[in-house]
Amino acid sequence: MDDEDYEDLIEIVKDRMRENGLSDLAEDSNFLDPDALAEGRAELPPPQTHLILLLEAFQLHLKWTDRDTVEDNLRFLHESVENGPENAFIEFPDRADGRPLFLREIPSLGPLRSELQRLIVALQGEDYEPSPGMER
Repeated sequence: MDDEDYEDLIEIVKDRMRENGLSDLAEDSNFLDPDALAEGRAELPPPQTHLILLLEAFQLHLKWTDRDTVEDNLRFLHESVENGPENAFIEFPDRADGRPLFLREIPSLGPLRSELQRLIVALQGEDYEPSPGMER
């Protein structure tokens, strides 16, 4: 793929993120090259790196909203603290009906997260090198 292909994919991913309430996460300002910023320039990384960083940000969002992540953390808390919590709910201030979202209602996103990880690895390819300052 060339830079134009990556740029097209970036726009598709950003559009889908915006459609699903993730406009803040899709903002280019989240992906500015830190070395360029240190020199007073606002530059995005090369398109391949930009796409990978965008997908990794989405992957992290999925992890935060995955029932498996919540259950793993609850299990850890329950085992670590006497009378630790066994269940949870999440309150979303901007939710239209104002009610909390209970653990049983949170989707399990493990398969989606695994598929996204495979896509990221495929996009990286064998010759992928992050831009200076963009290493993970």
